[in-house]
Amino acid sequence: MFKKLLPLFALCFTTYVQAQTLYPGGIPNCIARYSFDSTSTGTITTVTDVSGNGNNSNVVNNVVATAGFRSRANTAALFNGSSSQVFIPDAPMLNPGTELSMIALVRPDGFYAGICQISEILSKGFQGKSPGNYYMGFSDNRYDGEDGFAYDTSKMQLEPSFGPVYITSPAGPYVHIGQWFLVAATYSGDEMAFYTIPMDRERKLTSITPDYTGTVTGNMGSNTDALTLGYQDVTTFPYWFNGAMDEVAIFNRGLSNTEIYSIYNYLWSGSGGSTTAVANNQLMAGISTYPNPATDMLNIRAQLNASTAQLEVYNAMGQKLLAENVTATSGNLQHSMNTSNLPTGIYTLKLTAGGAVKTMRFTVQR
Repeated sequence: MFKKLLPLFALCFTTYVQAQTLYPGGIPNCIARYSFDSTSTGTITTVTDVSGNGNNSNVVNNVVATAGFRSRANTAALFNGSSSQVFIPDAPMLNPGTELSMIALVRPDGFYAGICQISEILSKGFQGKSPGNYYMGFSDNRYDGEDGFAYDTSKMQLEPSFGPVYITSPAGPYVHIGQWFLVAATYSGDEMAFYTIPMDRERKLTSITPDYTGTVTGNMGSNTDALTLGYQDVTTFPYWFNGAMDEVAIFNRGLSNTEIYSIYNYLWSGSGGSTTAVANNQLMAGISTYPNPATDMLNIRAQLNASTAQLEVYNAMGQKLLAENVTATSGNLQHSMNTSNLPTGIYTLKLTAGGAVKTMRFTVQR
């Protein structure tokens, strides 16, 4: 009996390890995603993996809800730089081995001044090029030649690592206190690329390029250590992060430059990561939703270059809860959607018309 069941068990285990979902904009292989959206102010007690893969926190200490990049309340997490921590248990899928991408939308409010001067956004295991360890944070080590005791807050830059597969990038570009940045590090199995993208609400970039690319090969290996946000789980080298995190996501493959731009576009505008923002603007204009928060009804208004449109509502897990086909009169869309059956929470409204797509967040409050 045991021998007959063993292949089935192996199949189930493999399926679990390879679980993955789409990031907004249709980017596959997202194994963990943390948007930090909260329906209430104050202390955050749980950080949920909204990729749907179940890599949720089991310990959260001294993290509070704050406004995110788009200035919406309770859409980011604030880390105090001395005791804020998110602890996520190890899981097989968090050890991808051969390829990995890490992205984060963050605002540093200060930098860790202890030995090595690393402000860690995320880390799996102990740094030191050890198997299975990957991390991403800010440091001045590229500027001062890895001097663990020198400290220059004006020379902090992205520092990622993929365990024993390691490459040293040159100094710069530098990040600045009080400013939002989208940072990303990708490893495709034979190449690494690092990105530091300033997030300016007054100016949207039409293209991006990596700060650095380098050829390197190797397997990252694996470990059984936890994934941590805002610190490293080592008492003597905690590497506390001081600032706000709006978004953190991990993929089990190396993302392309086009995909990194799609993520930038989504986080900048909430447009679903589409790279056709100009076309969308030509097909849709004057889009508004109210009231927000909604209770039993959400009103949608828009000017469309189309006679019909589709409205869809998704929860934080990416599950579609509502879908309605609607008509625009002379390009004028005015529709009221019944939200009375939606529980309190943060939702995404997706509007599709004439080949263009627009997504917007709204809140239901009871």
